[in-house]
Amino acid sequence: MVYVLHEKYVCHIVHQARAILKTLPNYNRIDLSTLHHIYIIGDLHGQLADLLHIFNANGLPAIDNPYIFNGDFVDRGRNSVEVILLLMIALILYPSSVFLNRGNHEDIMVAAQYGFQDEVNRKYRTCKTPLLDLFKDIFSWLPLYSSVHTGKSKLIIIHGGISDCINLEKINSLQRNRCKKRH
Repeated sequence: MVYVLHEKYVCHIVHQARAILKTLPNYNRIDLSTLHHIYIIGDLHGQLADLLHIFNANGLPAIDNPYIFNGDFVDRGRNSVEVILLLMIALILYPSSVFLNRGNHEDIMVAAQYGFQDEVNRKYRTCKTPLLDLFKDIFSWLPLYSSVHTGKSKLIIIHGGISDCINLEKINSLQRNRCKKRH
């Protein structure tokens, strides 16, 4: 038997996280001038045990213990739904200490190919379409990168890098929540 969070609570979490994400620009601006560290975590790919291990080893997010999660939260692993929900809960509880960057797997077309859509369909058979639409929407509101200011330098954390054909000004001007249809 697979136990899953009731869809009512999934919707509530996603709506609360969406309200926060909608207020953000296309990037997370992070000031570390008074802090000594930040954890940068990439490519969880639905591995809930890895995320729990990271929190156990490094502590939960807090004002003096910030995290950047640099995309690819879903797909491949068995617990993509739980990983994305836990990250959203962390964002809701610690909005000034948890920063989520969109990865290439936070795209419903990619998620359809690599397992996230199948996982949602399997875990939420009676409401899979509305939940997939909610996840598609929340993915579209994720910031595209993080700009970290240390006081001495500025770092850009972005999933997969930047093409030579585009710059940060162009990325900042995009309407990130608009999906382009693929043919």
